[in-house]
Amino acid sequence: MKKNSCLAIVFAMMNLLGYSQESKPKYVFIELNHYSDTLKKLGHDILYGETDSIRISCKEKFNEAMEKALNYEASFLYPFDSVKNVSILTAPDNSFRILTWYLPTVSGSSNSFYGYIQTYNKRKNTSKLFPLIDKSDTITNPQIRKLNTDCWYGQVYYKMIPCKKGGRKFYTMLGCRWMDKTKTQKIIDVVSVSGDKITFGLPIFKQKKPLSRMLFTYSAQVVMSLKYNESNKIITYDHLQPSDPNMVGQYEFYGPDGSYDELIFKKGNWILKADVDVRNPKDKTSTKPRTPTEGNNGR
Repeated sequence: MKKNSCLAIVFAMMNLLGYSQESKPKYVFIELNHYSDTLKKLGHDILYGETDSIRISCKEKFNEAMEKALNYEASFLYPFDSVKNVSILTAPDNSFRILTWYLPTVSGSSNSFYGYIQTYNKRKNTSKLFPLIDKSDTITNPQIRKLNTDCWYGQVYYKMIPCKKGGRKFYTMLGCRWMDKTKTQKIIDVVSVSGDKITFGLPIFKQKKPLSRMLFTYSAQVVMSLKYNESNKIITYDHLQPSDPNMVGQYEFYGPDGSYDELIFKKGNWILKADVDVRNPKDKTSTKPRTPTEGNNGR
């Protein structure tokens, strides 16, 4: 009888322990559901509030709520998929994810960018949070600068491309920066995450002087295509030119000229192929040389 009683107690404790471990993430997700509902409403008002004061107030509440939510244990596993103003990209190995969003002014005269990188330790089931501080307005020569979380070239990322160079793993990022009511910028950046060390930029965009990131600035009135072809492992983008030859360097007058360029990843670097005929994959390039900085690749 004593033996059976002891076994019953052991099994009861094991069941209780299992229930506690299983119910903990469920409880956290219930809490995060509440945060998600709040963030969803605030995110909508950040984008569509009638005045700048409303948008700024909502942004401050949004940023505070997002940080609290991401500091919850097991929050890395929560998708926040109902929060539509935030772009969330996760590394394929679940080592980290990057969340980015922006605050537009009603007039469109200026915009500000925000984000976090959340790293994840699968073995310990723990995460760490690193705020991204937008310093883009004070960064000189951003095409060649190596940056970090405290000095970030603010943008909203929409594509993450896993890459390797030697034994080093990094991620090529495609992003967009709505600069003001006259200019928009598409960006090809690089992020490397190793423990608590996070860096942006890597000189892998080859030309006479390698670039650490590529910037394409153009009129806010037009659309530029910058996309990654998963099957061919190629980045394709519109080539930009000013609408008038006398407006070179005035990027609010730049737009696609009907031609396309490619970046092909070879031996750890992105190599340019200019004047791509996207309609005929057999004819990849013209004989005309073009460097990545010709036409547009700057602020």
